[in-house]
Formats: sequence, structure tokens, C-alpha cells
Amino acid sequence: MAKSPEQLSVLLGTATLPGLFERLGFIEPCQIEEFYASNFYELLRNPDSGLWHLSSAALADLYRQEVERGFFDDPEEQS
Repeated sequence: MAKSPEQLSVLLGTATLPGLFERLGFIEPCQIEEFYASNFYELLRNPDSGLWHLSSAALADLYRQEVERGFFDDPEEQS
């Protein structure tokens, strides 16, 4: 687990989010703004949620689920 919110923020900003945005096909600033305003992003930023350790592909699938259905399936329950 990330040791601090600052470390998690660096991990998300440098490794996770660029790949996630690429997988989601985000090219417009409004798409990124919507992502940052989402409940999904709030959970992703929370070190206790454990979402931050998932791959960009898995995170993209979960985000799409939230957008389409208003919620996403717990990735731990899918295995």
C-alpha cells in the first residue's frame, strides 16, 4: 500500500492516470474534468480502497461500469 496520500498522489499522477486516460480514449479536457469529479476518482484517491493497485485496463473497465450503471462491481468479488 502507498505509505502516504502524497505518495499515492504521485503514483496516480505519473503512472496510473496517464495510462487510464489513454485506455478510456480521453482527448477532451471536459472528459478529464468529469473523471476528476466522479465518485470513482474519490475512491481511487483513497489508499484504503485498494483500487490504486489495479491495472489501467481494470480501472478503465470499472470506470465505464460506473458511468453506464452508476456503480461498479467490486474487483475482489470478480476473482
